[in-house]
Amino acid sequence: MGTMKQFSTEDLITNLYQENSPETSAQISESIDQSWPLQEKQAVLLDAVQLLQEGWKHPRATIIEQIMAYAAKQQEGIHA
Repeated sequence: MGTMKQFSTEDLITNLYQENSPETSAQISESIDQSWPLQEKQAVLLDAVQLLQEGWKHPRATIIEQIMAYAAKQQEGIHA
């Protein structure tokens, strides 16, 4: 077995979002399978992605209020 390439956090993120070539994705997956630290990084990144996705499903009330206020101002500009 050859020397395993070192992958950065950015490499793992682009892999999560399927932005790598199939060859690079395969190399990253193989490296994750063989490296406990990469497995830990991957787990943290997966948790972060899940939290980000949940945030879009449940925005804070203040965010919705800001969007509604902005939309109202835009409507006023159209009808002026």
